[in-house]
Amino acid sequence: MCPYGEYNTGIVTQTTALIKRHMKLTIRDPTMYTGRMLMFMFACSFFAVIYIKSRDREQDQIFNKLWLVVWLLSVPSCLGGVIIRTSFAHAGRQRLKCTIDC
Repeated sequence: MCPYGEYNTGIVTQTTALIKRHMKLTIRDPTMYTGRMLMFMFACSFFAVIYIKSRDREQDQIFNKLWLVVWLLSVPSCLGGVIIRTSFAHAGRQRLKCTIDC
């Protein structure tokens, strides 16, 4: 029988099992978080270099500084979304393989 069968377990039990599984995965293979850290550092450094003139405290640099903040907040968030999408796609393939094999 597949491990993905239907069981009558509560949401707390299911959440605990998922957190344990994810922690085990993170300890065994930390490349996902290491890659995200490097990409965040690269993206933030890239936009900081582009908007280096916005560090001047002048009125005409206000919109440049605002755009820098927008870029620094949105790009790492989107990268996090890509990781979530990729990991769900991988989990879906694993689940499909299990249902085919069972």
